[in-house]
Amino acid sequence: MQDRFGRFWRVKKGLAAFYSFLLKYRLSSRLFTAFVIEPPKIKEVDFGGFSIRAHIPGVYMNGWLINGPSKNNEMPTVRFLAKDLRDGDVFYEVGAAWGMYALICNKMARLKQCVAFEPQSLNFAETVRNVYLNNFQNTIVLPLAVGDESKFDDFYVQAFQTGYGGGAMADYDRSMFSESSEAMEALRRGEGMANKDPSSLSPDDDLPAFEWRERVLVMPLDRIISEAKLEWPTHMVIDIDGGEVLCLKGMEKTLANPALRALSIEVDEQTRGEVEKILFAAGFSIEIEKTQSRGNVVYTRARQGT
Repeated sequence: MQDRFGRFWRVKKGLAAFYSFLLKYRLSSRLFTAFVIEPPKIKEVDFGGFSIRAHIPGVYMNGWLINGPSKNNEMPTVRFLAKDLRDGDVFYEVGAAWGMYALICNKMARLKQCVAFEPQSLNFAETVRNVYLNNFQNTIVLPLAVGDESKFDDFYVQAFQTGYGGGAMADYDRSMFSESSEAMEALRRGEGMANKDPSSLSPDDDLPAFEWRERVLVMPLDRIISEAKLEWPTHMVIDIDGGEVLCLKGMEKTLANPALRALSIEVDEQTRGEVEKILFAAGFSIEIEKTQSRGNVVYTRARQGT
């Protein structure tokens, strides 16, 4: 028994020494980290005929990418953008999660610029990683929430898991989140954090209303464009779970700019009336109707001569 323990200890010391040796040199350290400590988790994913490379951080994203792209709520918007985007256009994704639209729109046309907005820390990093994996040098990722005023505010996260998009600012419409006000108050008191292991979630699991919050910077889009010296967008996708009205109120100049031809906005019946009041007044009309109770509606500006 003692001899067996001695052999085990010598093997352990030998492996530790080998590991330390590998980490001394840049190339061996990178190879060991890439293939042993953090093996590659990259998938080639097809969206409506456009192939992108995406990092797979966990169970949720893997399930969504395998089962979701061909039959989910996003495909009408994907097909519209594939038809309407042209070389030289500028695309904005507000509420990027892991950057899906920023990635595929870069495959649809040679965009002059692409901007993705994602305030949640895990998803911001994931969007940057995916932009890097696809080598989109024209794409800017900003860790900002888009609203109607500049401030710091709390962002509430449904599942603290990379790639999961459910979250809301404190002043968003929260009708889509069950018991959201109570959950927010519990988080403010430091109670009720993670009551479920996010790494075990699948896309069909029931989620708590909110399990985490972060303090993020909120800015109106018009101010962001001016201060960051961005190009005016020609197309936008807005998916911010109840914040769409506040987003539109902070982008009056953007809506008035004739460069903007189309927006896809995820709406429900609680926010749709105010969304369309703003858009119709700015000269937009419905191009594609949503297919779910909360889903994407595509709005386009009337073309000259029509």
